[in-house]
Amino acid sequence: MTYKELKIQVSKNAQVPVEVADKVVEEVFHTLKSVMLRGDRLQVPGFGVFYTKIRSSRKVKTHGEIKQLPSKRVPVFAPAKALKKEIESNTF
Repeated sequence: MTYKELKIQVSKNAQVPVEVADKVVEEVFHTLKSVMLRGDRLQVPGFGVFYTKIRSSRKVKTHGEIKQLPSKRVPVFAPAKALKKEIESNTF
C-alpha cells in the first residue's frame, strides 16, 4: 500500500472527504516524528510502541579494513502482543 492509497482508505473507512483524511494522516505522522525526535515514546494500545534507542558504537570489517562506527540513535517499533498474535494466526 502506498501513502496515497493509505489516505484514500482512511477516507473511505472514516467516511470523510479525502482532503480531511489527507490532513489527519499527515498530522498523525508529523506527530509521531515529533515524539520520536524528542526521544519520547508513542504507545498505541493493541498496536505497539514507537520509540528511539541508542545503538552502541561498533567495529566492522569492510574490504579488509576495520572501521569504528559511532553510536547513533535509531527508530524502533515494537508490536503489541495482540497485533503479533493476530498476524501469526492469519493464514495465507
